[in-house]
Amino acid sequence: MDYKNQKTAILVGLIGLVPFIAPIVLISLVGQDLIQNLLLIQIIYASIIMCFMGGVQWGYAVAMGKVAPPFLYVISIVPSLLIMAFLAFNEFFNIFGFMLHFIVGAVLLVQAIVDHFIMAETWFVKLRWVLALTATTSLMIGGYLMA
Repeated sequence: MDYKNQKTAILVGLIGLVPFIAPIVLISLVGQDLIQNLLLIQIIYASIIMCFMGGVQWGYAVAMGKVAPPFLYVISIVPSLLIMAFLAFNEFFNIFGFMLHFIVGAVLLVQAIVDHFIMAETWFVKLRWVLALTATTSLMIGGYLMA
């Protein structure tokens, strides 16, 4: 990847952190009645990103062909199934919503670990760690505030 594309990827990745961080910042500025909505926005966005990163894992496996470890396919789909189960049982969301923040954060970290061992592009691995750690920290704070 040329330097211009790398800069674009880094910029887009960092902009993608806004929906993780903004709800935490806004919580201090809004009333109590909006906190749950802000945290719901955060977890919905995190769920979308987690599914997107699952697609990346699937892409790694397909690109590796016959030598791909089966766990790449598993970790690409299990997070989406977990999110679907939590969101499908919406009546339990208030009870388990804080757990969902922690689960999504953990999955993002696992995906970053896989990137670390599979990706050859050092800059991308570093970017993934920054993105995953920032997103996970925001999710952990959101989960704590929701509990």
